[in-house]
Amino acid sequence: AYYVGDIGYFIDDNSDGTYDSFYCNESGNEALFELQENGEYKIDSNGDGKYDCTYNPVIGAITSLKGKETTETLEVLWIMIVGIILVIAIITFIMLLYKKK
Repeated sequence: AYYVGDIGYFIDDNSDGTYDSFYCNESGNEALFELQENGEYKIDSNGDGKYDCTYNPVIGAITSLKGKETTETLEVLWIMIVGIILVIAIITFIMLLYKKK
């Protein structure tokens, strides 16, 4: 087993050097995890089905993803608001052009 701070530990079931499962201390069960291209692992540290943190095994760093999700959601929301305002402005401009004729 390879311990990840106090959130849980990885298990290499078949000793091939690749982790096969992650045991979550909070839920007491196996949890989701995903190896990223950069070598970090996304981990569902509480067993709710959503990734909560990333783990960098090279430096032993655990980074929370909870703030990132909120930031990304806000960015999408702002893009949608700006898009709606632009559409309304364009429609208003077109209506004013037709009104003049």
